[in-house]
Amino acid sequence: MYPDGVLCGLFMSLVGYLMRDWDAPIPLIAVVLFSPAFAVSGYRAARGGRVEAGLFAGAGAAGTGFVIVSVAALVYSVATRPSPTPGNWAMFAVTFLIPVLLVGALSGVVGAVFTRAAPR
Repeated sequence: MYPDGVLCGLFMSLVGYLMRDWDAPIPLIAVVLFSPAFAVSGYRAARGGRVEAGLFAGAGAAGTGFVIVSVAALVYSVATRPSPTPGNWAMFAVTFLIPVLLVGALSGVVGAVFTRAAPR
């Protein structure tokens, strides 16, 4: 849906994999680290239109990336961990999706505001 979110999700999964022992804060830290990418997504979406487009683009990119990194963590835990751990990862993804969307929306709005400050 959002190519920026897919690309960020793949990179966030790589960051999480490099930290090996996946812990719950790793995907959230990855989302915060990639918030400038969500701002760029908001900037690109709002360049010719409205600020709301940047909000939705940032939230969409963050949500897509977080879902990808959460699915990667779920698959990794299914392959390497005992039974209740994959369920914990699924609940983690559902629980923290709303705050991740808010971080993405805020980043997208910041990017969209820069379109208004840019010279034309």
